[in-house]
Amino acid sequence: MDGRDRARLQRLRGTRWDEADARWVIGLAEAEGAALHHLAREHGLDPQRLYWWRRRLASALAGSTDQMIGRTGALF
Repeated sequence: MDGRDRARLQRLRGTRWDEADARWVIGLAEAEGAALHHLAREHGLDPQRLYWWRRRLASALAGSTDQMIGRTGALF
C-alpha cells in the first residue's frame, strides 16, 4: 500500500461510499491478504461498513450470475 492508498482511505473515513469506493477498499484488503477488520482498525474505518459492502457486492454478483443460468442449470 502506498501513500496515495493511505490518503484515499483517510478521505473515506466518515464519508458516504459509492460502489466504486467499496470495491476499491475490499479489493485492497484482498490484494494484501488482510482481514477486513484488520484493515478497518489500521485505518480508522468502521468494520461493519466493510462487511456490509462485501455482502452487498457478493449478492449483486450472485444475482447477475443467476440471470445467466437457465432452467437446466447450464450457463449460457
